[in-house]
Amino acid sequence: MHSQIVFSQGGLGNQLFQYAFYLDIATRNGNCDFDISRIVYDNQHKGTNLGDLLGCDFYSFSHMGNKNLPFLIDDRISSKVIRWTLRLLNVRSCLDFFYDFDATTSYKSIDFNKNKYVGYFQFVDSAIKSKSIFEKMIENKYRVEIENYRKSYGESKAIHIRRGDYFTSNSINHAVASEGEITSIVERYKDDKIVIFSDDIKWCTDKLSRFDNVDFHHGSSAIDDFLALSQCDSYVLLGSSFSWWAAFLFSDDSTELSFISSTNIKYLSFEEMEKLDCKIVSIN
Repeated sequence: MHSQIVFSQGGLGNQLFQYAFYLDIATRNGNCDFDISRIVYDNQHKGTNLGDLLGCDFYSFSHMGNKNLPFLIDDRISSKVIRWTLRLLNVRSCLDFFYDFDATTSYKSIDFNKNKYVGYFQFVDSAIKSKSIFEKMIENKYRVEIENYRKSYGESKAIHIRRGDYFTSNSINHAVASEGEITSIVERYKDDKIVIFSDDIKWCTDKLSRFDNVDFHHGSSAIDDFLALSQCDSYVLLGSSFSWWAAFLFSDDSTELSFISSTNIKYLSFEEMEKLDCKIVSIN
């Protein structure tokens, strides 16, 4: 019987935050599990899950079906109403759940005594604790790919442009950068070799090919994009947890992270970014 469970949802970046949070809990109480049922049965983000990146089998303790999931994560209409109500009322604890849907909760306020955790849990504190663990796991599975991308992109500045699902999201945290904003950033770094990564690389190519210092990564999958992105020299972060993690992993005190400070996205606030062992540059 597992006393505590962290339920995962969302894309690869959010899953990394959730798994880091799970590892954080596991150091306090070893009797804990990580459940990816929602990602699997709902085919979230085309089913890309953390096991594809880290080489873990997360299926051994997954409910694998909507009807077996707790009410705060399943897809019943009644569950959606409850989730909406909790968000509206800013309620974080409910029965044996800790609920953090919009990721605005501070790390210090977490109740580590609950049995079930549902949310994004985008905590820099947990990420820092798990950094070396994730790096070793990824290197063990993708050593050749990492070495090849390090040779290709090791002296490049990466810009990841998230479009796709951000257009259909109602979240204020999912703002799509405009062509003008992206152009301004590229012009700002006109002396750097820039590589563009995106879930809509065709749009990026159409809009930015006129810049001589810009190249485009045509990845074969989200995992391929992540591996290539993680091996760049410096980064411009535009509000995606996917690119945040790719920039954070394999970084050191020489890695420059330029970012637009956010009051809505906690992990992109200046206060949280300053916790990283990197060169932090606010471009607001």
